[in-house]
Amino acid sequence: MSDNLNRIAVVGLGNVGYWTTIALGLAMPGSLTTGWDIALVDCDTVDDRAVRKGYPPWLLGCHKPKAIVAAIDALYGVRISSAMHPVIAAAQSVPGLLADRDVFICVDSLGDAQFVSSLARSRWQCRVSTGAGDLATHCIEVFPPDTAALSDVYDDAAWSQAGRRQSCMTGEPARPLDGAAHPIGIVTGALAVQAYLNRAIDSVPYRLQLTGTQPIRSDLWGPARKAAPCRDLGLDNGATIDRVWQYIDRDLGVDPDDLMITWEAPIVRRHCACISQYLGFERYPVTGRCPMCNGRSILVAASREMLPAEAREIKRRTLRSLHAPAGIGLSAITRDGRSQIYRLTYRHEDVPPLTGNTPSHPIAHPTEDLHA
Repeated sequence: MSDNLNRIAVVGLGNVGYWTTIALGLAMPGSLTTGWDIALVDCDTVDDRAVRKGYPPWLLGCHKPKAIVAAIDALYGVRISSAMHPVIAAAQSVPGLLADRDVFICVDSLGDAQFVSSLARSRWQCRVSTGAGDLATHCIEVFPPDTAALSDVYDDAAWSQAGRRQSCMTGEPARPLDGAAHPIGIVTGALAVQAYLNRAIDSVPYRLQLTGTQPIRSDLWGPARKAAPCRDLGLDNGATIDRVWQYIDRDLGVDPDDLMITWEAPIVRRHCACISQYLGFERYPVTGRCPMCNGRSILVAASREMLPAEAREIKRRTLRSLHAPAGIGLSAITRDGRSQIYRLTYRHEDVPPLTGNTPSHPIAHPTEDLHA
């Protein structure tokens, strides 16, 4: 892999995610000595609310990752847009992609943010949030590689407020400008991209908060927990459970019955009236709906741990047939207490399909929309 390639993922393409990507497009021509490979990750479509926050109206109904690529192409041309790759999936469906990139975390949910952050602990990451109380508030939390200590420095209170659609930093009960056309995301996205361009000179994690016109920068301290070594299994989602188990048995030199595996995503059992049960990895976004009839299903069991007896039950099934996330990781622990982390190879074609059968409208050219 080239050291001059900026491998980035923008996770969550709402207000701040959209404007962070626009700012990246502006920054790219100024970095003539480096290449860019930017993955845009989201599973939502452009709705009226997204249009009020900046998405061009001619992209209404399109999946956000493809919509942003089309917007970038219209703004900056194909030389810039060709470096951006749409990934229509929830973050939980593409762990192998996120573990290998610097990330901009632009999601409101604390749980989703922590999941992405834990995957990217060995990479540079920036957690981006914004809010609008009496004054506009922008916040970025920047972590150089191996400095993200989640339980010690993660701004739980701010992200919890964001998850309840409250002002991310002030905790106001509502955001008066939520859904309105405003420049808040533009400023926050620009701050995040500027932090990325300056990453070579910032070795300490920090939080930068801008309320109104008053910036406050504070260094973040906590025990730096370096990411544990992870071995590549050399397998993809075409492998069976049995093959994965055998590989780990040989690698650790143990009997198959002396091993337990913990996956990054839970394996669930769901019952529905139309079929006896669904057994496989949880599908995202989680809807609780049956993939066959779209009726409500009952969650009977959900566990990330797999014991030998459970592995034998589905040993001939491939990870793809179980809807495993692409590039899923797992930790193995032996009866004598040894442990090792592994990861399957990420392939874009292994990304499981979205739940809910979410349609996406074809992207019309902006001139077609103007002459409609």
